[in-house]
Amino acid sequence: MGQLARWSAEVLGEAFVEQLAPRGLVPTLRYEADVFPQGLCEEIGYSPAADLLVEYSWDGSQVHAWIEVEVSRADPVANPAKFLVAFSERAPQPGEVFVFALSRAIQRGRAALCRRFVRMMEERGFPVYAEDFLPSATEHLIARLNVRSREEFDQALAKEPENLQRALREDLRALARRVHQYATSRD
Repeated sequence: MGQLARWSAEVLGEAFVEQLAPRGLVPTLRYEADVFPQGLCEEIGYSPAADLLVEYSWDGSQVHAWIEVEVSRADPVANPAKFLVAFSERAPQPGEVFVFALSRAIQRGRAALCRRFVRMMEERGFPVYAEDFLPSATEHLIARLNVRSREEFDQALAKEPENLQRALREDLRALARRVHQYATSRD
C-alpha cells in the first residue's frame, strides 16, 4: 500500500482538529477504522478499514464521518461495496456520512464505476459523497508520492516545492470542511 493515503488521512485528521478547536471541540480520530462489526468480520473472514473515522459532538448531535481515500486502486468500487455490506444491517445514524475521495490517478472508467456505486449507496439511503482527491495534484505527482515506505514518501514530498506542499494541505483542509458541512447540515 502506498503512503499518500496514510499521509492524507493524517493531514485530514489535523484539519478536523484545527477546524473544531475554536469551538473547544476535540474530535476522536481513528485511522484504519474497522468498517465491519466484529461478527461480520468473523463471518466474512477479513476486516476492512476506512482510512479515517472522525467522531465528535456538534450542537448536541454526534458526527461520524467515514473517509476513504482512493489514490490509485485497481478496483475503487471495492471500498464502497465494503461500506454498503457493513452498514446494510442498520440505518445510517444521524450525523453519519461516508466520503470517498477519488484521485485522478484512478483509471477513468473505474472512477466512473466507483461514482456510480456511490450513487447506488445514496439511493439506498446512505449519506454518501464522492469527492475529488487532491485537485491541485497531477496524476504524475500522485504517482510520485504514492510510494511504499514512509521514508520514501517523506523524501518525495520534501523534493516538491513549498507552494505545492501548501496546496496539497489546503486541498485536504477544504475536504475536511466539506465533510464537516455534509455531516452537520443534513436533516
